[in-house]
This record gives sequence, structure tokens and C-alpha cells, in this order.
Amino acid sequence: MDGLASAENPRSFSAEHNRKGVPVHPSRRPAARGGASRVGRRASACACDLRPNVLHSRQFLTGRGFSMTDGPTNPATASLIDRVKNLLISPKSEWARIAAEPATIGGLFTGYALILALIPLIAGIVGMLVFMPAFMRLSLSFIIASAVIGYVISMIVVYVMGMIISALAPTFGGTKDNVQGTKVAVYATTPVWVLGILSIFPPLSPIVYLGYLWVIFQIYLGLGPVMKAPEDKTIVYTLVIVVIYIVLMAVLTAVLAGIVLSMIGLTALTAASSLATPPY
Repeated sequence: MDGLASAENPRSFSAEHNRKGVPVHPSRRPAARGGASRVGRRASACACDLRPNVLHSRQFLTGRGFSMTDGPTNPATASLIDRVKNLLISPKSEWARIAAEPATIGGLFTGYALILALIPLIAGIVGMLVFMPAFMRLSLSFIIASAVIGYVISMIVVYVMGMIISALAPTFGGTKDNVQGTKVAVYATTPVWVLGILSIFPPLSPIVYLGYLWVIFQIYLGLGPVMKAPEDKTIVYTLVIVVIYIVLMAVLTAVLAGIVLSMIGLTALTAASSLATPPY
């Protein structure tokens, strides 16, 4: 029976003899049968399996992900700072790059417009709180509320203008594309957002309005490469966009003024009622 057990389970046979002090033949030892070498090979294989994962992690963190194909990739999207700098310094070449890069309407707002538009928003709030004369200062809640309303309206204007630019493109020999139209509306507004930093000092605020001339020039440069409009129709295309923009801004400014005036009236009414209320 012992011989049968040892034949069926040579490992238990070796262990039993080893406990009894009987020397075990080297060929019966686990190391001699390649056990240690197999463990080493497994460890080496695990290490090799980890290397692609480490490489993948590094590529993910650095933004250089793997591609499912070996073909050419889409043009890389410029960072926000580089995009602003290039639009202000070398706009013509930057518009060519903008035309070729992939984008989404949501990405254009969350990755660019919503961020840059915070510059005039924050600068305006700080300017009104710090530099406005004491007799002209309003409550903090009113200043913040009016600034946020203006911020939201400016985003609505940019979005609507993007749709209008796209809709007008076929009329002027271009290609209708809502994403491309939004590119023009978003990136062309860059000068006004950047100059919005001057709102931190109210006497310099009028300079911000000069930025709209720069916006018109940016629209003119962008319509050709982005909307595929012929060069001989780009000027008229730009002028039509500017006229529509002025009308749209006039309407929305009237709406904003009505909201602000109603807020002022409500604030004054609340203050008057609090003064008229007996202190008991």
C-alpha cells in the first residue's frame, strides 16, 4: 500500500522519506524537477506583463494615448494659453490650424469660452467693489448677480452667433457646419475677453470696447479657412455678421437693463420696507 501511495503521489513519498531521515534522490527533489526555474519564469513573465501597463499609464498621463490604427492622427488641439497667444500674435496661421482640428460645441465652451469669459466677470466685480466711489457702490449681492447675468447672456450670444455664422455660410459660398461656426464665434471673441482684465479699473473700461474692432478682424480672418468662404465674399459675409451681432446685442442689452432695473427697484423697495417697519 505504501508503494502504491508513493507511486500515485511521488511528492508525498519524498516528503515522507525526508521526515524519516532517508535521503531523497536529487531527481525527486522539486528544485531538480524545475520547480524553482518555473517560479522564476512565472515572475519574469509577470514582470514582462506589467511593462506594457506601466508604459500605457505613462502615455495616458502625458496625453500620448495608444491608437487603434497606425494611420495619421487628428491635429492636436492647442492649449488655452497657446491658443490665446497665437490668435493675438499670429492669427492667420492659427485660424488655419483651428479649421483643421477636431472639436465639439460643448468642448469649445467648457474648454475655452467659459474660462476666458471669467476674466471680465471677475475683473468687473473687483473693479466695482474696490475702485468705484463710495456713493456709487451697490451691494455685493447685486454686483455679483448682475455680473453673472451678463456672463450668461454673453455665452448665449456667442452660441447664437455660431449658429448664425453656420446658417449664413452657404449664402456666401461656404459650408454649413455648426461646430465650425461656433469655432469662429468663440475664438473671434478672444480679444474682448482678454481686454476684459482692464475692467478691474473702471476708467480703463472704455478700452475694452475697442476690442470689438479686433473681433471683427478675427471674424474676417476665420471665415475663409474655417467656413470655406471664398475670399471675394468674405468681407460682405463679415459685415452681415456684424450687423446681426449689433441687433442681437441691442435686444439682449435691453433685456439685461430691464432685469437690472427690476433688481434695483426690488432692492430699493426692500430697503424702504425695512425702514418703515417698526423695530418692535
